[in-house]
Amino acid sequence: MTERALAAKRGTVRNFARFETLVGYLKKIGIAKYQVDATQYDPATVKEERFQESTAKHMRHAHEAAAHDKRFRAQVEQALTEADDPATVWLSNEEIKAHSAVRRAEKSENDARACHQ
Repeated sequence: MTERALAAKRGTVRNFARFETLVGYLKKIGIAKYQVDATQYDPATVKEERFQESTAKHMRHAHEAAAHDKRFRAQVEQALTEADDPATVWLSNEEIKAHSAVRRAEKSENDARACHQ
């Protein structure tokens, strides 16, 4: 029998939480017969909590990403609707710059007054 190490293409070690998943994976890639050396396996060292926390973290991230995507798409839809509305008032770049300069000046005056009080 020839011994060979099984390595992932991506270069990372793949851990399987369940033996059944590993068996399914090996069969899928054409390995139906294999030997397992479990002499150093200690079930007490398996950190179920780590897997659960990791899964919970990934799920939380996925839900946050989905919520962000939903908000973003709604904002884009609203912006497109407003842009297509004939009643929309368009401002030039110069008008925006002038308006922003006024707002910055007002903020500076308010900040200066707050510092002197």
